[in-house]
Amino acid sequence: MRNTIICLFAMLFVACSNNELEERMREIRTMGNSNPRLALQMLDSIETDIRNSPEYLQKEYDLLSIRLNDKSDILATSDIKIKELIAYYEKKGNKREKQEVYYYAGSVYRDLHDTPRAMRYYLQAIEVVTESKLCDSIMLRNTYSNLHYIYYMVQDYKNALEIAKKEAQIATELSILDARTLVHLCAAYDHVDSTIQAKRICRLAIEHTLHNPKEQEEEIIYTLLYRASHLKDREYADILFSLTKKFLKPTRPTHLLYLSEYYLMKNETDSALLLYDKVLEDTFLYERYDAAKRITQTYHKLGDAEKVAKYAMIFINACNDIDFGKRQELAATVNNMYQYNKSEREEQRMKEEKEQARHLLVVISLLSYIIILIIVSLYIYRRNKRLHEILSLTNTLTQLKEEKKGLEENIAKGNADLEHHKKALREKDEKVREMNLAIQQQEADIKEKECLLSEKIEQNKTVVRLLHQAELESTAEEVIEGLRQSATGKRHMAPNDWKQLYRAVDELHPTFREDILNRLGRISEQQIQVYYLMRIGLSNTEIQNLTDLSRVTVWRWGKRFSYIGHF
Repeated sequence: MRNTIICLFAMLFVACSNNELEERMREIRTMGNSNPRLALQMLDSIETDIRNSPEYLQKEYDLLSIRLNDKSDILATSDIKIKELIAYYEKKGNKREKQEVYYYAGSVYRDLHDTPRAMRYYLQAIEVVTESKLCDSIMLRNTYSNLHYIYYMVQDYKNALEIAKKEAQIATELSILDARTLVHLCAAYDHVDSTIQAKRICRLAIEHTLHNPKEQEEEIIYTLLYRASHLKDREYADILFSLTKKFLKPTRPTHLLYLSEYYLMKNETDSALLLYDKVLEDTFLYERYDAAKRITQTYHKLGDAEKVAKYAMIFINACNDIDFGKRQELAATVNNMYQYNKSEREEQRMKEEKEQARHLLVVISLLSYIIILIIVSLYIYRRNKRLHEILSLTNTLTQLKEEKKGLEENIAKGNADLEHHKKALREKDEKVREMNLAIQQQEADIKEKECLLSEKIEQNKTVVRLLHQAELESTAEEVIEGLRQSATGKRHMAPNDWKQLYRAVDELHPTFREDILNRLGRISEQQIQVYYLMRIGLSNTEIQNLTDLSRVTVWRWGKRFSYIGHF
């Protein structure tokens, strides 16, 4: 029991350690995207623990090491590790892991100048994720970029153009289209004699670089300068030449070649030839090849046969050293072998699918036989069960028939009783109908009497209202007559006197106040008093006696009162 517990604790400790190492490697991988050299140091610190870990962790460590070396621009010197990783992941890896191991295998053989194998593994990295969504899109873009470089170097410009298009398409979809990708596309178009397209793409790359200062690196500026100069785009070439001045001097022979192309475009032949001679002094094979080719062409245009012969020999020696023919032959061989192996793999896959289909057919046949047996058994079982149910239902039906007969007799008896009750009910309904008619006649008499009573009440109300109105009119006339008599002399009107005046006039002319307010708008209380006095027919002098207003004011208000139509 004690040993079992110890084993369990040991297994738990190992599992925890493995999880910690996996997490640590994920952190290092993330760090490698921004600072690969620091990530390499971090990776070296866990090597001892990794070598005591399971195989899958060791393989992840080795692949991460190759990845970080590639990102740090540390050239591979051996293919031993990558061969082991290819063998492991081809058996146990998923599509994404295979994509990564094939990509870095291509990078290793690129560093080892093994062009055919580099091309082969780059093509496999593309093939493994062609129909899969589980892929690293950035790595796929980089795969096309490296493959374009290989096709370009072996002068297979047609394939280089197709690869460059796919690289640009993926970069556009990922929103990471940069000047370097556009330069690849421009170079490929230029070499297949699509000058218009090449010039258009070149300008796009230059505009992109001008609007993104962070991408204005020395390499990209000189490369764009060469492309613009080669395409005779003077305007953009001059802009790029001015940008090169922020660098102290060209750091690579390739930059001298690019600068020479600019001088040739500007017809500064001597400067270009001087730079070509400097490149020929270096040991870089491809640069010497390009310099010898261009300087030979330049002296040929100048008609200097002696210099043409001299540099032609240098060019021929460079061609022999590079051996483009052999490289192109090897690249074509790799392409053919890759297609042949792809066809073989496809044929093998079809055989395996056919074999699987045959096994599947056998299994389906057995399952079908078993299912048929089950169905037949179920059918027999259900048929017997159904027969038992039918017998039971027959017995039940016989019983129901007997019960139905008894029910029919009871129903006949019930119907006879029902007819008797219906007859008695009809007699009662006849009596109720007669009573309803009598009630309706009484209600009609009551309504007629109510109508006569209402008419009497209305007549009484009218008589009372007429009497009241006559009394009010008599009272109003008395008030008005009293005011007329008192207006012949000086008299002070008390508030109660004005209220009686208003009430008397309103009784006789109910709309008077509303008329003067509608026609004259907002007026003072004193103006209302004057208009009421005018309405009962007092003269201006009589109004002055009652209101103490000036003659002019009474006259002016009287004119206004006459204007509204009361006089």
